[in-house]
Amino acid sequence: MTTHHDGLATRRPTTIRRGLIYQHSLQYRVVVQEVSKLPLPSILQYPPHRTILMTESLTVFPSRLGWMAIAGTGPVVRHLTFGHRNRRAAVQAIVARLHGDLREEPWNADLVVRLQAYAGGWPEDFRDIAIDPGPQTPFRARVIARCREIPWGATATYGELAASAGSPQAARAVGNCMAANRIPLIVPCHRVVATGAGLGGYSAPGGLATKRRLLALESRGRTV
Repeated sequence: MTTHHDGLATRRPTTIRRGLIYQHSLQYRVVVQEVSKLPLPSILQYPPHRTILMTESLTVFPSRLGWMAIAGTGPVVRHLTFGHRNRRAAVQAIVARLHGDLREEPWNADLVVRLQAYAGGWPEDFRDIAIDPGPQTPFRARVIARCREIPWGATATYGELAASAGSPQAARAVGNCMAANRIPLIVPCHRVVATGAGLGGYSAPGGLATKRRLLALESRGRTV
């Protein structure tokens, strides 16, 4: 059956591998390095130094914050990207982070609805979403867990987040951790700002303009 996405007709799901488009059955596997075992409920607890072979699911969808894509297995989200002008760009952004391919399919429909609601200005709280942020040191795991506790409409400085993670002098390390965040919005790194009037950095599409937009969306309770 022919389907249409962004004006392009395809006869089967499309995936992108290293910048090229392949139309095939999308049955494949990807090697994922598991995270070290961490005593934090918001991060999956895995034995250290294990590599497993698994199938990753991918869902791509539009929102008022641009096209989004999420990838993971079961209920666990491993990647999220947003702010893209079209579907293809969102898929490419996910694939660029992985060593293998993805299987595109309807996946995590409840989260899709919640992300679309968030993009429309609804005060969603994603702290209940299971995540795998990738290999983490104990410090980075604490930073991610504390970042997820920053509520809608609030912010914390890099120094404050470092202190809450037990290392008050590690503001720069917190910045590096936020820059490497592969699950934005669910891990709300946009709420972490510099001391004073500065915003710090933001690695999602649009950079600081996107960070300003997200903070304005949450402070006003509507899409801007």
